[in-house]
Amino acid sequence: MPLKIRLADLGADREVIIDCLRRFLSPEADAARYDWLYLGSPHGPAMAWISVDEGSGETIGVASAFPRRAVLDGAEVLGWVLGDFCIHPEYRTLGPALQLNRACLDAVDRGGVAFCYDFPSQSMMAVYRRLRISPIGSVVRYSRVLRWGRRLGRAIPVPGLREGVAAIASIADLLPPRRARVPADLSMRLHADAFGAEFDGLNRERRETSRLHLDRSAAHLNWRYRSNPGPRYDLLAARDARGLRGYAVFTQRGSEAELSDVAALDDEAARALVDEAAAVLWRRGAVTLSMSLFPSHSIAPVLRHGGYRPREESPVIFHGGPALQRRPALAGVDIPLTHGDRES
Repeated sequence: MPLKIRLADLGADREVIIDCLRRFLSPEADAARYDWLYLGSPHGPAMAWISVDEGSGETIGVASAFPRRAVLDGAEVLGWVLGDFCIHPEYRTLGPALQLNRACLDAVDRGGVAFCYDFPSQSMMAVYRRLRISPIGSVVRYSRVLRWGRRLGRAIPVPGLREGVAAIASIADLLPPRRARVPADLSMRLHADAFGAEFDGLNRERRETSRLHLDRSAAHLNWRYRSNPGPRYDLLAARDARGLRGYAVFTQRGSEAELSDVAALDDEAARALVDEAAAVLWRRGAVTLSMSLFPSHSIAPVLRHGGYRPREESPVIFHGGPALQRRPALAGVDIPLTHGDRES
């Protein structure tokens, strides 16, 4: 049957979108997530496209774009984070996926926004290859083991050897993770309150650190990390006599923890924040701590120096609108993405 792609009405199509996402993407795609992600962002409401089987009238797919304010080469612009792409299992051929993805990209090509980016799955990469869009690069997951006893206890297959090695390694786990020396004037504390003006100031100071600076204002941080109905995020703030020097955002699920974002004015503050986050998570029982970013990201050398090892890679798609296509091409080093820049 022929398929029709139409722009969704976020109010009238609310239940249709939620139902489609819950059935074809994730059971966690509930009403609270929809209201937060599609309607609550300080950057504006999302956009969504719906694919409908014209024969049955059934909605068989959804693709969404979530707005993100940014500064590109010194000018304020609006971009999109693509996500929530899902297709009914019976329609998971390349054709329906191409139609949906083209709807998103065509809106960018018409100048609706300055750019869009995506963290596609391997199946979505087949769609981008068909559209002749190549990744701008790949983010690498850097990982550090915080507790070797539990890690080795799971990894060694031989029972007797496993217990012995785990027991020896567990002795080392009594000591906190190795850390760099913290400057005497730098204090670090968990920040449980709402993000305020000092975070706006840090966001402004960091605007010129790369060609594309994605907004990390207090409004964005409060929405992304305080209002999020999903995972719980903790924030560690570093301050000295001059004020806020940086922050690290992290989350933990069982024994696995992740740094979602690290933003600092200098490498010294970044190293201190990464090390302190590891110490906090070690005390909470985390076994591993990871962070995903481009190898060219300014935080990557901090991670490598701190004992984080590169693991798997994931492609990133970046697609510019007409105005951006007339400028010098962006590279991974120009787009400092972290896990916190995903909106789905």
